[in-house]
Amino acid sequence: ATNIGPANILSIFAQSTAADGEVKLYNEVGAAKTAAKLIFHGKFGTADNHVHEFKIPAAGIYASDGIYADVTNVDFLYIIGTF
Repeated sequence: ATNIGPANILSIFAQSTAADGEVKLYNEVGAAKTAAKLIFHGKFGTADNHVHEFKIPAAGIYASDGIYADVTNVDFLYIIGTF
């Protein structure tokens, strides 16, 4: 998991380490993972090494407080947006 400063999320790429890769992004920094701050939850993959792109429509998702990324069964994650 990592913290990213305030951002507008436009696209999210991830590769699974196993079936059922999961990405959760929170509008906060730190590991609190407050349910009310959850701004994105994506599940993907049926096998190891599945790469998936989540395209966010229009202007994307704005995270005013920063982004905390929590991943499960994911080798890598990267976010495209404006920072």
